[in-house]
This record gives sequence, structure tokens and C-alpha cells, in this order.
Amino acid sequence: MALAPLALSETERRPPEKFTLTSHRSPITRVVFHPVFSLLVTCSEDATVKLWDYETGEYERTLKGHTNAVQDAAFDGKGNILATCSADMTVKLWDTTNEYICVRTLHGHDHNVSAVHFMPAGDVLLSCSRDQTIRAWEVATGSVVA
Repeated sequence: MALAPLALSETERRPPEKFTLTSHRSPITRVVFHPVFSLLVTCSEDATVKLWDYETGEYERTLKGHTNAVQDAAFDGKGNILATCSADMTVKLWDTTNEYICVRTLHGHDHNVSAVHFMPAGDVLLSCSRDQTIRAWEVATGSVVA
């Protein structure tokens, strides 16, 4: 016996959304939750990253530095570093413990950087690009290790 997926009928009501977060000027490309705090990160084609308190719905700040659409974001396991990547062919590392200052910009891809992901130990960041490469970056130095 196969179970059919549950779907709300037209007569069933959904609960209202808790918050509507508005501030980006272009489509949102990624949403990421902080691993420790009640923080939500949104990336957008407007070249910005915005931070929100997801428990209150309050806007916290905007991170500016990319010059084209921000494609993805990732926190390291402790939430101390936020990595973002962009169609501007860069990866940026933001220090979450120090007012979200951009501490490093990683250059090396030859096309849009599509995604970023921290390795479990947090000392290596992976990035992939439309240039058909995956790069492994040493977080402490910004050097490509593979």
C-alpha cells in the first residue's frame, strides 16, 4: 500500500506566516540559518547579504562587498565565519564575532561561484563554480589547497 502525499485542500486553512521579511531589491537566492544563534541570512541578486533575527523578524544588518548577485552562503560549524560567494567570481569571508567585517576575499574562479561549504573541521572551505572547478581553500590563509 502506497501512501499519497498530504496536501491541503482548498477548504483547509494554513496558519498565517509569522513574519514577512522585506528589504532586498532583487530575488533572494539563498537562505541560511546560523548554527547557534537565532540568525537568518538571506542572499540576493541585488549583491547584498542581509541578516535577520528569525525569532523576532527584525532586520539586523546588510553586508555589502560583492559587486554582482550573491549565490550562496555558509557558516562554519561554530558560526564564527560566514562565507558568501557571488557571480562576481569571488568568495568572501566575514568575521561574525567582529561586526561581520569582511576579513578575506578569495579570488581564483574564472566564472560565477555557485556554492560554498565548510568541511566539518571548519579549516577548509569548498567552492564550486560555473568554470567547472571545485576549489578547496584554507580558511586561515585564503590559499587554494586543492
